[in-house]
Amino acid sequence: MQNPNDKSISTTRHGDRTAIYRLTKQAVWNCTSETYTAPAINNQDPKYITRLYRKQYINRREYLYGNCGKGQLTTIGVEEHRSLGIDLREAYIVQNKFLPEKLNTSLISILSTDVHRTIKSAESLQLGLYPLEASNGNEIKDVIDLGTTDRLSSFIAINWDRCPRLAEITNEIKTSEMWKEHEKSRQSLTDKVNKALGVDDLMGFSLGHISDTFWCRKMHDLGLPEGIDDDILTQLREERSWEYNAQYGNESYYTLDSALLVNHFISNIDKALNNEIETKFFHFSGHDSTVAPFMMAIRAVKKVIYPQYASNVRIETWVDGEDAFIRVLYNGEVFLTEGCADVFCDYETWKRLVTTYDVKNWEKDCQAKNPDFAKQTFSRIKEGQNYWENPNGF
Repeated sequence: MQNPNDKSISTTRHGDRTAIYRLTKQAVWNCTSETYTAPAINNQDPKYITRLYRKQYINRREYLYGNCGKGQLTTIGVEEHRSLGIDLREAYIVQNKFLPEKLNTSLISILSTDVHRTIKSAESLQLGLYPLEASNGNEIKDVIDLGTTDRLSSFIAINWDRCPRLAEITNEIKTSEMWKEHEKSRQSLTDKVNKALGVDDLMGFSLGHISDTFWCRKMHDLGLPEGIDDDILTQLREERSWEYNAQYGNESYYTLDSALLVNHFISNIDKALNNEIETKFFHFSGHDSTVAPFMMAIRAVKKVIYPQYASNVRIETWVDGEDAFIRVLYNGEVFLTEGCADVFCDYETWKRLVTTYDVKNWEKDCQAKNPDFAKQTFSRIKEGQNYWENPNGF
C-alpha cells in the first residue's frame, strides 16, 4: 500500500462502570473519577477560562449506595479507554504517521450517546491518543468538539422509541419457544440466583441481564452477594452471550438496528475519499448494544461476540494509488469480512456487502406490526427530511 492508512473510523463500547441496577444492598460505591466543566459564556476565548465546576454525586442521596451515579464510568473505565488511546497513538502516529504528532482538532470527529459513561470514555480515549504534552502548543487551550444527540435522535444505541419494530422483534424472540426452552434448561441456575437475591422471579430480569450488576461489583473489588460465587458468575456471563446472540444475531434485528450507523460510516468514507472533509479519525462512542449488532451488520462475524467493556471496532481505509481498501479490526485483531477474499477488502466490494439495507425505507419499516408496540414516534423529524444523509459530517 502506498498510503498505509487514509482514514480510520472507530466504534467503541464504554469502559467499566458502576452498576445500573442495585439488586442487593451490600455494595457501597466510591467514585474518584471527576468531571469538570467551564462556565457557559458565549464566544469566550478558551484561554480566558479560569473557573471550573466539579460535578459531584451527593453521598447517601443516590440510587446506588455511596457517591456514584448509576452507570457512571469509573476510574477503571477511564484507564481502559486511555490505554486504548495509547495503543491507537502507537499504531496511527508512531508507526505509520497517519495522524500528526501534535493534536490538530480539525482531523478529529467524535460522536457519543448523551450518557456520562460514553462521553467520558471518548474523552479518555482522546487523552491517550493525544496526551497533554501533545497539545497544539498554542496559548489557547485545545477544544475538541464532542458531538452528541438526545436519546430520541440517537442512532448509536438501541432506540425503541424511534424504531418500535426493534422492541417488537425483541419481544418475539423472548416469547419464542427457543427462548422458553433455553430458560427451562437453566432453571437450576435461576433458582440459585433467586435464592441469593431473596426473590421468586429474578425481579423481572433475565439471567444474562442480571450478570452485569454482579460483574461490576467483582471488577471493582466490592465482592459478590452471598450465594453468588465465581462459577455462578461465569455461567451468568455465558447466559449474557447466549441472549445477545439470540437477539442481536437475528438478521431482522441487526440490519434494522445498525442501518443508520452503517450508512453514516459509508457516507464519511465516501466524503473522505473524495477529499470533501478534512477529518481523518472518527470516533463513535457507544454501548455493547452498539458494537454487537454492528459487527453482525458489517459481516465481520457470523455469530455475535459479546463486547466486553472498552471493546472497539476499527474500520480503516487504506489507499493504493486510485484504489481504496477496507480493513476491519476488533480489539486489535484483524477480521475478514464475509464475502471478501482478503483482510484488505476492495472498498466497493465491501460497501456492496455491508449495504444490505435501504435506509430510505427505514422509518417505514421501523413501525411495529402489532399496534401494542406502536410506541412514541419520532415526530420531530420532518417528513421527507433526509436525516440519514449525515448533514453534520459525523
